Amino acid sequence: MVRRVIHTYWLLAVVTNAATGFFAPIYTTYLMAKGLSLGQAQMVNFVYFTICLTLEMPTGALADVFGRKRCYVISRIVIACAYFTYATASGVPGFIMAEVLAGIGSCLASGAFQAWLRHSLTHHGYTGELDDITGKSYILNCVTGFATAQIGALSLDHNVIRSVVDTLGKGVLASWIEHHFLVLPWVFGGSLMGCNAVIALVLMQDHHVSHQNLRGEIWDHLQHLGRAMQRAVRYAVSSSDVRLIVCMALLFAVATQAPNMQWQPLMKGQYGFPQAMMGVVWIGISLALASGGALCVRLKSTRFDRRYTLLCSLLVVGVGISTTPYLASPALMMTAFLFNQMGRGVFRPMIDAYANDQIPKDQEDHRATVLSLTSMPSHLGSMLGLAFSARIAEAYTIPVAWRASGMLLVVGACILLFVVTFKKSLATAKN
Repeated sequence: MVRRVIHTYWLLAVVTNAATGFFAPIYTTYLMAKGLSLGQAQMVNFVYFTICLTLEMPTGALADVFGRKRCYVISRIVIACAYFTYATASGVPGFIMAEVLAGIGSCLASGAFQAWLRHSLTHHGYTGELDDITGKSYILNCVTGFATAQIGALSLDHNVIRSVVDTLGKGVLASWIEHHFLVLPWVFGGSLMGCNAVIALVLMQDHHVSHQNLRGEIWDHLQHLGRAMQRAVRYAVSSSDVRLIVCMALLFAVATQAPNMQWQPLMKGQYGFPQAMMGVVWIGISLALASGGALCVRLKSTRFDRRYTLLCSLLVVGVGISTTPYLASPALMMTAFLFNQMGRGVFRPMIDAYANDQIPKDQEDHRATVLSLTSMPSHLGSMLGLAFSARIAEAYTIPVAWRASGMLLVVGACILLFVVTFKKSLATAKN
């Protein structure tokens, strides 16, 4: 049964990543093709993180009280609706509505999915750490994103679309593709996310026994949610590990928003990459992330403190971000850019596993709430990073925004590295 839980986790994660892969390499370009400026595109994304920050903890408590499988299945349906909304939107209000739906869906899943994994494994007798499971999942996610990313990137290439239309002839399908080719990534992604909801409904087994019946007095349900959030906050405040996770996640989120939103305009504007190359770049990103995930799995077998591994990966990301746009050669630029992505590939699965592993068994009933609480700094950091990088990019240039973001991460990681080392030295001296 342990193997079944792991395989279910991997399958759901892979399908989710494949769905998002359709539009991941063209997200900013798509919004700008729809008439939005770079600042407006970042404002739309800002709405997403605002929703996530607001609803992250209540939805985590919802998963603890009413069931993690329920929340996850509903989240996939809501996100599918968000993608279809993106496909039909034509202006800022429509895109904002899509991001509101996407934020709600993401919050419903973030704590619930990871809590379901840990609790299901524990229920079947697994007591190990999660680095190996999340690291391999990350590798699978990156590999499966290749094909969908290529389709998404080619959807904005007019020559490719014309070739497809000519091949299909003058039928209804060819006519629809010719006039709606821009929305194909969102249609494909929404359809696949709907399939993900069905897969979760069939394969997930929720062994979390404390969820409440959805019927009953609303006030009683609100009290259950309130108590779950209070217990989670008390635990998080008292845990030094959770405080470190919060600081690392906040720094990472602030610093990575500049490259997340601006890599496509940077490569097309400063380095002259054609639109068709965006899919190729995304393959490079996926390979770098997968390499980082593989390194994360390998580091699990060493005795190296995970806190130092996480902080060193932040340094790698910071150096990569700050140097990428200042390299004249496209080859050197891509090397530094992918170097930063490899650091992300180590950090993201490892911090998810580390956060999950630090929650003791006596906190099991509100694990999803605690995990959602540790996700909130990421949303806050993303909001700050979007505003910070957009302001600098508009006032100066995109490379200046990248340099500022990267240096902020390097300095912050060095400070945290000093604090962790100092505390470890004090603990050793006392012993």
